[in-house]
Amino acid sequence: MFSTMIQSIVDRFHATPEAIALVHQEDSISFATLGQRVQAVLTLLGQLRPTFCVIYGHKEIDTVASILACTFANVPFSVVDTANPYKRVLQVQAVQQSDCLLLGTSGYQQHCSASPNIHDITSLAGQPFTLHRSTERSATDPFYVLTTSGSSGMPKGVKISYDNYAHFHHWYGALLQANAPQGMHVNHACLSFDMGILDLVSSLAAHQAVCMLPHAFNAMPRQNLKLLTQCEQAHATSWFSTPSFLEMMCLDPKFNGQTLPELTLFFIGGEFVSPALIDSLATRFPRATLRHAYGPTETSCVTHAHPIRSVDLSTILSLGVPMGNNRIQIESSEGTPLASDEIGEVVIYGPQVGHGYVPQSHPRNIAFGQHQGERYYRTGDMGYLDRAGHLFLIGREDGQVKWRGNRIELCEIETVAARDPNVTHCAVLPIYENNTVTELILFAQLRDRSSEQQTAFTNHLRCHLPKYMVPSCCKFLSQIPINLHGKIDRRQLSTLWHEPTPSVL
Repeated sequence: MFSTMIQSIVDRFHATPEAIALVHQEDSISFATLGQRVQAVLTLLGQLRPTFCVIYGHKEIDTVASILACTFANVPFSVVDTANPYKRVLQVQAVQQSDCLLLGTSGYQQHCSASPNIHDITSLAGQPFTLHRSTERSATDPFYVLTTSGSSGMPKGVKISYDNYAHFHHWYGALLQANAPQGMHVNHACLSFDMGILDLVSSLAAHQAVCMLPHAFNAMPRQNLKLLTQCEQAHATSWFSTPSFLEMMCLDPKFNGQTLPELTLFFIGGEFVSPALIDSLATRFPRATLRHAYGPTETSCVTHAHPIRSVDLSTILSLGVPMGNNRIQIESSEGTPLASDEIGEVVIYGPQVGHGYVPQSHPRNIAFGQHQGERYYRTGDMGYLDRAGHLFLIGREDGQVKWRGNRIELCEIETVAARDPNVTHCAVLPIYENNTVTELILFAQLRDRSSEQQTAFTNHLRCHLPKYMVPSCCKFLSQIPINLHGKIDRRQLSTLWHEPTPSVL
């Protein structure tokens, strides 16, 4: 199944070389141009024969080429976005035991230490695309490893196999093609996230071009609209993003069906979706199908994509029934299945469930298992099924939160903060508004509270955390409150966060 999907991409390089493959901030890229870059990386991989590649980049053409080349050559990979410090790259390389680092542009070379395993893709000369048949592969071999937040302060990797992804694409790609046999899919997520991978790989396999919105335009909806409408040969037909980004786009009154008349399919997920946003999009894009999407990284991108046809602004949005061959069960903490409308942990069963975390010794691997030959993943999400089997989520059971579309373990931020020798106590508090995390506030108790040391501490956070995990602001306290159990009193902290003198990071 996966080989068939990949072959459809390979065939497009030969059948439609002048067609648009990517709409990019700098230019529109044809399959012929992209193919030359992919072949250059394929030739390099053939010489190196790496066992695992880490790709360091954002949305450059050579970052895309590296992902496709690794896919065609059956080399598992992990992408690290350049919003992360280079130290994160080293951590991912160590966890994955990577023997090859591919740089999406030569500008990243200055951040890297000298090593024969580092390769600047832009220095490679383009070559005519000569691959005609994708390499055969074992279904259970790893396709990619998605790096996520880890409670130890080190990243952990989620192993997604070729077969896992193929089962996802089987139903997702069909939705894209049913909407527009040949269109353009809008990508916002970084390529280091599963949403970015599905935006690229599944869209190309479903005969869509891909419009790659750069994160430099995150707060510039008009710039995004210009990019979406600049290419006469490719018009936006489908979209996948977090609701937070769509809320930002809705600040521009021109984000509507008049400006983008062929945009008729939205997938919205990654965090809480408000009924008000669905109502706004339905008004702006009356011809569009709006799909409420859900699925942990551990279950190959997305397991639910429920079409929302009407909304009640006072209720939680349904996620519908699982797509493809996925199955949902609500279970108690003891693993007992619960009846309809009973709240428990969401457990996902089926062929999209990944093959656990890297390293294999990671304690969270207990969340994966098999029952009667069927893989499952205990998500940590709390919710219930109604009598029609529709899923409703109500929160998390652990210290994970979704912030700006990224899943973050609060204890990882605290672990990094506590490594500053000047810190005695620290705690991260998520601030919610309408069921969505809007801010992360870091409380810290320092031995030396001078302004110089406060600045040094905030610099420590920026240096050692990925950009998307740096808290909104830091509040320095002379004494972190402690409860009767000797633990940090987070309830009391929640009464302090709005008081004056936070230090904005």
